[in-house]
Amino acid sequence: MASTVTSPVQLCNLALLQVAARAQVQSINPSDGTPAGDVCTQLYQPTVDAFARSAHWNCLRFQSGSLGSTQPPPLQLLKAAQGTAEAIANPALTPPPQPWLYEYALPPDCLKARFLVPQLTPSASSPPLTSAGGLMLPKRWGNTAIPFTVAVDVDAQGDELQVLLTDLCNAQLVYTRRLTNIGLWDSQFLMGAKSALAVWLAPGLNGSVTMANAAMGIAKAMLDAARMSDGNEGPQVQDHQPDWISVRDGGSYRPAGGTFTAPWDSFGFPGGLTY
Repeated sequence: MASTVTSPVQLCNLALLQVAARAQVQSINPSDGTPAGDVCTQLYQPTVDAFARSAHWNCLRFQSGSLGSTQPPPLQLLKAAQGTAEAIANPALTPPPQPWLYEYALPPDCLKARFLVPQLTPSASSPPLTSAGGLMLPKRWGNTAIPFTVAVDVDAQGDELQVLLTDLCNAQLVYTRRLTNIGLWDSQFLMGAKSALAVWLAPGLNGSVTMANAAMGIAKAMLDAARMSDGNEGPQVQDHQPDWISVRDGGSYRPAGGTFTAPWDSFGFPGGLTY
């Protein structure tokens, strides 16, 4: 359900109220010049981003486009290993770091890469499951996870950029997105992010320690709930796929064992506590 809070300023003011900081802000980007505005300007985005990475929130789930799509666009291929179809078609592509076959640019709004999805391809041999005809996923992946890693590389101009390394061609990425439209946050993420922000704002603005501790408890509870409910609302993971299903799918990809999804990060609170 969409949130009634629609701006970072509103969220900051709710966080300030939560710890009785006795301050409200008019602007944080840029700061309105008040002590509260300056602190909120410094802490808002890093805190919300870190909280977003701490669970696989469904309201922040986003998937890059498939090959040939424009909205959303597919991942930008930056490098391909020698001998791949992409390198043969475009000799200007240089090899990625070994032992990977492909290097893609991470989307600029990506906070956390979750898992990769193979490209659907037509197949005359795959039994059609719908009237649209036979579609299958690359057989080489079978019922296994698709390995990848996030790294840093430099472009032709020497500028650093975040990249994704994998052996999957035409990869689609499911990731946690920095969703600036706060009105689309669900109530669970909104409550947790507000409480996490309140905990960080309290020390610098003479907020109530008791209320800050209570806010920390709320943030932890929202993380617990999101981490437990992620599997129920998001992709279903099965530990075993019967042979007859594998045959029916033509060897298509099915996530297995839960290892296809990158783990969430721990969230850090003041004082060195991580959760």
